[in-house]
Amino acid sequence: MTRNDDPTDGTFADARVDRRTFLRLTTATAGTLALPGAATAQVESEKMTDTYRFVANHTPTGDRIQTLLEVADASGLDRIESFDFDVRTTRDPTTAAYARPTPEQVKELVELDAVERLLFSPGANPFWRLGDYSEGVFPPANDSVGFISFEEMVQGIQHLEARHPDRLALRTIGQTAGWYNFVTRETEPQDIWLAEITNDVNDAERFEQKEKVLVFNQDSSERQGPEAMFRFLEDLLEGDEPRVERLLDDIALVFLIANPSGWVANHTYYYSGEEVTPEQVVRTNEYRTLLPTGADPNRSYPTPGYIDPGHVPAEPHGADLDDDRSGVDRDVPPEIAESVPGELDIAEYFRTRDYENLEYGLDLHGFYSSESFLEGFPLNGDYDFEDLADLYALQRSVDEALEESALGQLIASDELQSVFERFNDRVSDDGESPPTPEDTYQYGTLFDILGYSTSGDTISWLSASRENGGLGDVKTFATETVYSVGEFVPDLVDAWVVGNATVIRAVAEHAAGDVSASVETGGASTAYVETDSLTRRSEDLPYGDGGETRYETERVGVTLDGGGTERVPVAATEDAAQLAVTVPALPGVSVRLDGPTGDRIAGRGLAEGADRPEELVVASPAAGEWSVVLEHDGGELLEFDVEVGVLRAESESPNPSDVLGFDQRSYEVSPFAFFEDLEASLGGGGSTRAVTVDEVASGGLVDGDAPAVENLVAIHADGRDDETYVAELDRYVEAGGTLVLTDRGVHLLGAMDADPVAEVGPDDIRDETLFTAFLGDRNDDHPLLAGTAPNAREIGKFVPLGYSIGDDAPMTLVDPEAFTDAGGTVAATTAGEYTQIEPGVAAGSIAGAGEGAVHVVGGLLPPATQDFLHPFGLNEYSVSHLGTRLLANALGYDPSVRVET
Repeated sequence: MTRNDDPTDGTFADARVDRRTFLRLTTATAGTLALPGAATAQVESEKMTDTYRFVANHTPTGDRIQTLLEVADASGLDRIESFDFDVRTTRDPTTAAYARPTPEQVKELVELDAVERLLFSPGANPFWRLGDYSEGVFPPANDSVGFISFEEMVQGIQHLEARHPDRLALRTIGQTAGWYNFVTRETEPQDIWLAEITNDVNDAERFEQKEKVLVFNQDSSERQGPEAMFRFLEDLLEGDEPRVERLLDDIALVFLIANPSGWVANHTYYYSGEEVTPEQVVRTNEYRTLLPTGADPNRSYPTPGYIDPGHVPAEPHGADLDDDRSGVDRDVPPEIAESVPGELDIAEYFRTRDYENLEYGLDLHGFYSSESFLEGFPLNGDYDFEDLADLYALQRSVDEALEESALGQLIASDELQSVFERFNDRVSDDGESPPTPEDTYQYGTLFDILGYSTSGDTISWLSASRENGGLGDVKTFATETVYSVGEFVPDLVDAWVVGNATVIRAVAEHAAGDVSASVETGGASTAYVETDSLTRRSEDLPYGDGGETRYETERVGVTLDGGGTERVPVAATEDAAQLAVTVPALPGVSVRLDGPTGDRIAGRGLAEGADRPEELVVASPAAGEWSVVLEHDGGELLEFDVEVGVLRAESESPNPSDVLGFDQRSYEVSPFAFFEDLEASLGGGGSTRAVTVDEVASGGLVDGDAPAVENLVAIHADGRDDETYVAELDRYVEAGGTLVLTDRGVHLLGAMDADPVAEVGPDDIRDETLFTAFLGDRNDDHPLLAGTAPNAREIGKFVPLGYSIGDDAPMTLVDPEAFTDAGGTVAATTAGEYTQIEPGVAAGSIAGAGEGAVHVVGGLLPPATQDFLHPFGLNEYSVSHLGTRLLANALGYDPSVRVET
């Protein structure tokens, strides 16, 4: 069925109703229909607000309700304190108590004469509804009664703005899709709040001149970010963050609440789920990653490169990608406008606001467990050498700050170790427990840290070039903090706050400093062999040649016994351009795809506790029957849906207008832009210049018996069949030149006859497509890996070049035995990740007979691909910090970064 079809056919008769049917029926009946599974009313009293009444009557008997009780006098407090629950009391501004009674205890409380009113009061501060901030707006975790609630946050920051109008400015910049409220019988969008913090915040001219840092939390199921952000904000305004406070003449912090609908989704009175079931109606109590519409907000931004056909990119300039009016354009495709209204508002606001000097962006996430309490990584930004060097220096600064913080002591404490053990026991499997945090921080790329990649994520959009719809020149990264759980554990939350506040502080201090990056070349010159065959132009796309593109989806119900295996068949026809499978995150369930020709693609194995589903993508799947294989390692029976999508294209490149409703952005890109950008960073008299195959073949790179340039780089195999060209490459190396072969250019090694590289023949070199271009087994002592972190594996991030999130990234590898027989030393091999292949040399060096050398890097600067949906353009190149360091080491360069604070 197509993406617009409703894939369910539930009815009230079987207590299972799809979301659209439910909302349609509640609207038609003014919300008075009997809800499947709704509890029979247990208690009724005029003392309860309507919201409290609903919560009390839809809370399981053993659960507790966050309750504010307004009482007539102090004697009423004494009576409440006699109950079997913890009580906090206040007499200012009114006499009240905070408690967490069960529904049965609520029956008794409403009978007390002294109790005048009961209000549902989720939050950290027990008396925020009264405006009682005597213990702080957002109290320390160990003085809090729960997670900060969204309503509490809004009221709290408004209070802080009133106290500090010269330092804090608030505004709402849009509204998210809303949940249906069972009490008000309305769908309630939530305001998207933005806070600007700096000295003289209302002085527009001064504000624009300041360096800015954007801090936000995109995934509301992960509470680590909000718990830290707003306590940090309060501390900064109240004088408890002196290191950052002294910087506020020069920098501004911008806090964004990006997904408020996910934040409020844990309230019982909101319908929260793809389908209404008895369990969901009675008690939701879950913060959510996904929007009420089912869209993932952190996969819904219009990033350059590959776009998943099942996603809904929030491009506010509409179908024609042209800004036609103030605000979100009217020609935004209807499904996009319905699915991601808040994300459209955010994208429009930041483009229109056009913050000058927005230098850094930080997205605070959470996950389950790791050996490090926090992990950090940039994603798919449009970064040149200086940007990557800056980001890497920033990561080192964050690492050092966390090492110096109190976090290490907290991690080692008996209190937190017992918390870690308890949470790990919940998900341990056959005696195997998840890792326990021992270190404060590790960093790398997303693949280095978590083993996957993304498309449409917020920070990649922020750091995309302006030409490709981003904000340009913004260096962004995300953090993940351990144990993203819905249970409020004060000691754990305190550690979350210490860790993430330290990260925010370190980024602010880095932003206030002067950062410069350069490459010391020692005067060396570098030539690179240019060709037009690597250029990709939007004008070459075959959209005008006829042929339809369509994305067909099917949702299949699966019942999986503990310890069982189920297979879901999927047919791929000859016109299938892509196969995508989405499986909800379920404990103990693994997923893989088996192909008709023996292909086997494993799932990414997302961490326990993840709210985001597992997604597997196969580019150009072999025609025939594929199988989604689901295995349950034990436990209770599970019932869930698997969504299968097949992109069918009758032309060579899928048309985004047919599938997503957006025109194609114009572009002309070439990986040789990397060398042009690198030129600006070269110091010590170094230089780069382009040469052609013909120039090399004519002897232009050898001057007498010496190389005319110190380094020659070939990233392609054009000219491999030209004997004169290859002979000149041999002569260049024999004359003492350094030849660097990357990507498909590695094939030139098999054509050369210079001693000793002649030992490597054409059959010793092969092309592979993998999940990403990366190093497997590393030889950390090899000179090519000097200055790189031991955990650094990803060389290039090719999604912005149009490559799909499947086994689609190109690498060219050399047979290890042939390479070492030629006298080569291996820096790293690669043997696949989710699809296994024979190991091949991914990086290594062969010393020539004279002073020359040949270095190979199997995947660094591939050309962009036009084989997949990429409506928002393509990047010219997308190299990781490891990739730039590999190339610099091969060229004999010494990169350096200087940060002056």
